[in-house]
Amino acid sequence: MPGDMMNVVQMCGVCKTEIATIQVKKENMMLSTRAQLWCPTCQAQRPEIRDAAGRLTAIQQEVETYPRIDAS
Repeated sequence: MPGDMMNVVQMCGVCKTEIATIQVKKENMMLSTRAQLWCPTCQAQRPEIRDAAGRLTAIQQEVETYPRIDAS
């Protein structure tokens, strides 16, 4: 089923460069890993960071909807 798939972003653990986006089944999704990836920016093997695609954008959009409090 297409609804059971999720996009996961693979990033360099040092410079946070996005290296790839993979599609995995939700029940097989693993964001915690000890894998090493080749980072084209660092030109070295670096620890991999995984994150759900679009998560940071969704957080930012939600924060923008919060009421603003004046500091005066």
